Amino acid sequence: MESVNHPREAGASREAGRSRSAPTVPLGEICDVQSGMPALKPDQYAAEGLPVIHPVDLVDHRLTASPSRHVPVHEAERLRRYAVTVGDLLMTRSGTVGRVALTTPDEQGWLHGPSLIRLRVRTPESVDPEYLLAFLSSSASQEWIGRAAAGSTIQHLSMRLLAELPVRLPGLAEQRRVGRTLRALDEKIRAHEAVVRATRELRDALTDTMTRGGEHDAEASDR
Repeated sequence: MESVNHPREAGASREAGRSRSAPTVPLGEICDVQSGMPALKPDQYAAEGLPVIHPVDLVDHRLTASPSRHVPVHEAERLRRYAVTVGDLLMTRSGTVGRVALTTPDEQGWLHGPSLIRLRVRTPESVDPEYLLAFLSSSASQEWIGRAAAGSTIQHLSMRLLAELPVRLPGLAEQRRVGRTLRALDEKIRAHEAVVRATRELRDALTDTMTRGGEHDAEASDR
């Protein structure tokens, strides 16, 4: 007797088939790959001005709110080709290679500094940056990047090799579904980490207050 699949099961099977048959394309075909701005001397940075993004500013797939280094605003025109825009991806290319973050409207116009590679999706109507963030941060991609990085002491990732990274590219609807799901999880992680930081600060403050009180009590009893 022939088995008849339930319509929902048949739809799931078709969906799985489409997922498995998604094309794979080199990263360089879907993104412009650009190196970061030239390294500056310490005295060329300013306390205020246009923020310069460094690897330390990539945290949990986003950028920190207050980078520690800036360049004077009058330098912006000279360095404008290194300005990031919404949806750009930044990846560390030396040291701990492969860490990746997505830029948001808050970082519009910031400069991506040395030791970073900027990836800019060429056709947002067919490639979702949040999906690409998820794909590049997957264990398979990170292993590929680790193998491609050169150097025994300090690893270094070339743009030429990174452009060859094979990217699985399903339909835009699936890309957006993946991107939304992982973005929500990243937001939960950041929220929990904010609670942990606040709780740790409270604990430290209470420790100081309560132990000082104990010392004062001890001095009073001695008298």
